Amino acid sequence: MDDTRDIKVIGIGGCGCNVVNRILDTGGIGSPDAAKETLSLDLEHEANHDIHFIAMNTNQHALGSSLADTRIFLGGEGIVEQPSPMDVKRFVKDGAEEIRQAITGAGMVILIAGMGGGTGTGATPAVARIARELGILTLGFVTTPFSFEGKKRIEEAERGVRELAGTVDTLVVIPNDKLFESANPNTSIQDAFHVSDEVVRLGVRTVMDTFLTSGSVNLALKDVDKIVRAEGIAYIENPLVLG
Repeated sequence: MDDTRDIKVIGIGGCGCNVVNRILDTGGIGSPDAAKETLSLDLEHEANHDIHFIAMNTNQHALGSSLADTRIFLGGEGIVEQPSPMDVKRFVKDGAEEIRQAITGAGMVILIAGMGGGTGTGATPAVARIARELGILTLGFVTTPFSFEGKKRIEEAERGVRELAGTVDTLVVIPNDKLFESANPNTSIQDAFHVSDEVVRLGVRTVMDTFLTSGSVNLALKDVDKIVRAEGIAYIENPLVLG
């Protein structure tokens, strides 16, 4: 692992890009630059740290609304409507050099995605492999579908989680159904997705803050472990660095 504390936070697909936007525009912060300044308020004594946000998507229109520093379109010359995970793996392979350049020099890469759709399920393990090949500590924060999203999407998500668990150092999995079970009975579907995004945002923000202030991966993951396990809303795969 690189000894720098630089973090590359990568939102993949609709869910991942939404969470990145939430991190950058939470609580009236107002702009990506202001958000990153807020994240670093107590870090002025640290000369060797930076946070860089990257959005990756197969949907060019959605990518255009991202607040991330870097936007990477996953796709070829022709537009593929609702690409499958296999389509997206090919897109990542075709764009591998651009992805390598975007994450080179990081001490930690945090991948954020929703499992079950083509983009998150296909791209996230492929991007994780690139990060691991570069020797970068790689963490994943992913959600799995609500039951009402259908059996096919749930099965695709399960395959995606299994594959991703083998390509990242540590994986935090947040089953959306668990969140729905603990939500208000009157919670709308849209609000349920917002709650899911917020739980992921909180976990990612905790890792960033702790890692940048302490430089300790173990401490960062112990902090997020407390948060996601507190209500039984998540589980951790490969907790190898928790100590």
